[in-house]
Amino acid sequence: MKKVLFFFLMLCLSAVVFAEGAAEKPAAVKEPAAAQQAEKAVKEPAKVEEAKEPAAAQPAVKAEKAEKTEKTDKEPVAAQPADKGPEAEAKEEAVAAEAGAQEASKPESEEQAAAEPEESEESEQAATATEEAEEQASEEAAAEQVAVKNECPVKLVEPAEKAGGKTKVGVRAALNIAAANVIIVDQEGNEYDNELGIGFEAGLTALYRYSPSLSYSVSVNLISRRVINVGDLPVSADEFSVGIPVALQWAPFMDAGVPVYIEGGLQFDFTPSFKHEGLESLRRSDVDLGLVFGLGGYIGSSFAVDFKGVAGLLDIYKLPDENGDYRKLRNSVLIQSSVGLTYFF
Repeated sequence: MKKVLFFFLMLCLSAVVFAEGAAEKPAAVKEPAAAQQAEKAVKEPAKVEEAKEPAAAQPAVKAEKAEKTEKTDKEPVAAQPADKGPEAEAKEEAVAAEAGAQEASKPESEEQAAAEPEESEESEQAATATEEAEEQASEEAAAEQVAVKNECPVKLVEPAEKAGGKTKVGVRAALNIAAANVIIVDQEGNEYDNELGIGFEAGLTALYRYSPSLSYSVSVNLISRRVINVGDLPVSADEFSVGIPVALQWAPFMDAGVPVYIEGGLQFDFTPSFKHEGLESLRRSDVDLGLVFGLGGYIGSSFAVDFKGVAGLLDIYKLPDENGDYRKLRNSVLIQSSVGLTYFF
């Protein structure tokens, strides 16, 4: 029974499918005809439009062609060379001549440019040679001046130094060397010579010039000196004095430019202080007089150096005798010398 039903249903389905296929085939055949007609309807207006567009674009195409023909007509005319007249030829000849002149001037300018460094080098060499010559001349002049100074001592003396009637005041400092002319005897009777003592002196000096070669000087010096000095014994004597030398100076070669002088005179000494050791019985005179002699020279107009010696003329020491009375020792004079430097204001 089931098989019968299944077979019946299959028949029905096949009949239905066959019916539907028979209905669809005419429609499929007819669709191409309708589609073809539609395409024709679409294509025909397009063709018409295409045919119409060339007709409408013809004026524009014609205008473009006219413009092109005008351009082509004009271009050949502009490109065609015009006939040259005499003026144009003259101008061209002038331009060519200028170009030739410029080309010809180029080598000259190059030669000038090459010659300019040579001229600058020559000028620099000439300037260097001139400077060297000037330096050599200045060195020679300086050497001549030095030679003249060395050869002419007269340059050391100013004209004012030679003039007479001029007073100068200065200060003087000196090293003093002194010794009393005495012999020291100890308790056993041994004799000892007195040795030189070192001292110092400083003071004021006034110089009056009568003439270029003759003048005199007056000084006031404070002197601290050792007059008795025995190295082997504890014996010594120191004193403080005021010395006043008055001397006449003579410079015989001042006119010849040699500022050297000799001097001679007297010196007065006043001794307010006398200290001794190991010589309790020794006495010293407060006043002394000596003979001055010396040698000196001027350095420029402000300085002078001198060496002076003073030989005492008086016996200045006393010793007690057997009766207790003090008597002067014979030849107990003071000998002194000094080396000094004076600066004149």
